[in-house]
Amino acid sequence: MATKVERIIVPDKDKNRILEFHEEKVGYQGYELYQKHTLISLQTGRGGCELSEWEERPPTRVVEEAPAKTISVLIDTKGTGAFRIYKRKSHQEFEYLGGAGKDTKLVMICWNPEWVFFCNGTLRFRYIIEQG
Repeated sequence: MATKVERIIVPDKDKNRILEFHEEKVGYQGYELYQKHTLISLQTGRGGCELSEWEERPPTRVVEEAPAKTISVLIDTKGTGAFRIYKRKSHQEFEYLGGAGKDTKLVMICWNPEWVFFCNGTLRFRYIIEQG
């Protein structure tokens, strides 16, 4: 689980091999990649992580949570938006931690379930989610 927001830029050459890129940069101990979209546990043979489909989000004024068991988020800002990450301090109080904006094209951020996010502008993003 991440403790700080760290942006990992995904090079163009790795856009079609996201799980492999994630494994190289962050690592998946005890898992093996299967059919480019699922990580299989070497111990149980069951699925470990899965890459969700791209979601396109228009601007919103609400703070959102990532799906349960999210381990990383991939953000494509398309040069028109920002993905801002916060830690909830109370019901209405948030601490800004960082994010991704117009300065990047495709970025990966290891996720912490205590974090929430806010979309500013039009974005595309997808999740790497632990299964089971």
